Amino acid sequence: MIIPILILSTVFIAIAFIVNENNADQLLSGYNTMSKEEKENFDIKSYLLYFRNFHLFLGSTLLVLSLFVYFFVNKDWSGIFMGTYPILAYTYFVWKGNNFSKTKSKKQQITTYVAMGVMLLLFFSWFMSLKAVLMTMRL
Repeated sequence: MIIPILILSTVFIAIAFIVNENNADQLLSGYNTMSKEEKENFDIKSYLLYFRNFHLFLGSTLLVLSLFVYFFVNKDWSGIFMGTYPILAYTYFVWKGNNFSKTKSKKQQITTYVAMGVMLLLFFSWFMSLKAVLMTMRL
C-alpha cells in the first residue's frame, strides 16, 4: 500500500508543475475548449497559481495523511482514505475554480454544479458500497 501512496502523491505533485501558461491550451480541461472570447474573460494566470498550489497541497497532504493512517490506524483504511480524499478535494477545487471567470454565465454555473454533483454522487455511492462490505464482514 505504500507504493500506491507514493505514486498517487507524486502524480498530484507532478501535475502542479506540468500544467503552465504555455501548455494550458492543450492540457487544461475546460480551458482548452473555450472560445477566444471566453479565454479573454478568464484569469488564467491566477487560476494556474491556484491550480499549482492546490495540487501541491493535495499531493503533500495525501502523502502525509495516508502514511499516518497506514502506520497508526489501519493499512486498509489508508487505501480508503486515498480513494475518498481526492474526490472530496476535487469537489472543493471545482467550486473554488469557478471564481476565476470574469463573467459568469448560466452555462458555466450549471456545468460547475453538475460536475460537483457527479463527484459527490461518486463519493456517496462508493461510501455506501464500502458500508455494505463492512457490514457483511461483521457477520
